[in-house]
Amino acid sequence: MPLTIAEVLKTSNSRTTTEVLTTSAGTAAGDKLAVFYGSDWFSLASMPEVTSSAGTPDPVRTVDAGTNVGHIKSYTIDVTTSGAKTVTIPAHVDADIFGVVLRISGSFTVDDDDGQFSATGTVSHTAPSLTTTGADRLLVCCFLACDVNTGFTDPYVHPAGMTERAQPIASPFAAMLVATQDIVAAGSSGTRTATCFQAEPYAAISLALAGPADAAALPRTLSQYGGFF
Repeated sequence: MPLTIAEVLKTSNSRTTTEVLTTSAGTAAGDKLAVFYGSDWFSLASMPEVTSSAGTPDPVRTVDAGTNVGHIKSYTIDVTTSGAKTVTIPAHVDADIFGVVLRISGSFTVDDDDGQFSATGTVSHTAPSLTTTGADRLLVCCFLACDVNTGFTDPYVHPAGMTERAQPIASPFAAMLVATQDIVAAGSSGTRTATCFQAEPYAAISLALAGPADAAALPRTLSQYGGFF
């Protein structure tokens, strides 16, 4: 069954210190959170982990464009009790940090996930294609442009067919975009390409989320991108 995004939270712009994002009081037991945490400097290994009052975040996919470029971590978090829940996006030394939280009404499993990056500049930032095992998936793509060094307001145009959910920025250095799309048919989702206002390195993650009546999550193992598949 199609999933419903009940709430979207994001970190404030130009954030370099820890920020706590809090879901609304209407958060219900049985909801689930999808969380993206990015940084534009240092290394993936030096990034702390996201924490939450809802419980221990479950890591899904990481992607690393290299030292002093961009890194993204993604998580899911089960909500077991009703009421507002916090998600703490931790500081990463003094780098710019980005966090986006999607609160999904009802639970979900991760049907497929993947990541890719380019350490060289391009205006076409592509999130990889996924292969879903059933219909009615929610495709979530996260993009992180880095090493920009040119002032901007909204550096990304979201991929065609997708809905932009959040675009926290740290002008003139980096920005994150999270966008979603309902996928009706099973099989290959196809790639999704966001357009950056100028050629920059990037990292990107794709997640396909299945509703509670659909297929359980596929087993995942470590990948070349530093995450799981």
